[in-house]
Amino acid sequence: MTRIINTIKLNENIAYLQKLKLLNKESSLIFNSLDNILNDFIGHKLFTILKFDKINSKLERIYTSNPREYPLQGKKDVIRNFWQVQVLEKGIAYIGYNSQDIKNSFSDFDLIKKLGCSSVLIIPVKSGGNIKGSVNLLHEESWYSNNHVEIAQSLVSVISEAL
Repeated sequence: MTRIINTIKLNENIAYLQKLKLLNKESSLIFNSLDNILNDFIGHKLFTILKFDKINSKLERIYTSNPREYPLQGKKDVIRNFWQVQVLEKGIAYIGYNSQDIKNSFSDFDLIKKLGCSSVLIIPVKSGGNIKGSVNLLHEESWYSNNHVEIAQSLVSVISEAL
């Protein structure tokens, strides 16, 4: 889906997230704000933030827009599928455009489908060259495009220290 981006509003939201960070606000407030801002600019049906434990090859869910289906502290092994290598090792955003991409990337495909999600945008959270986790937006099929990556990256880059 194409949306016209108001760069002034985007910059105001980046400044707002930076202010929350500088004021040492709780991570949950920063993550919730990012959730709302990304929903306004890009859109999503499901939004999660995963913390990456490189040493133990684990991902831990530290924020979710749907705690009933995707509760906090859910942990999963890094299995080195395509998106995990691209995002967690190479630090490059990943777009899954359709149901087949979702099925190839996620073991919980059926739950994702039940929530009405058939596409995904995954943005690495980086700090000082290290990949600390990922921000994951899911929506209906063909929702995300390369145009969304830069917007998401500009917002996600602000929250790296909150992970």
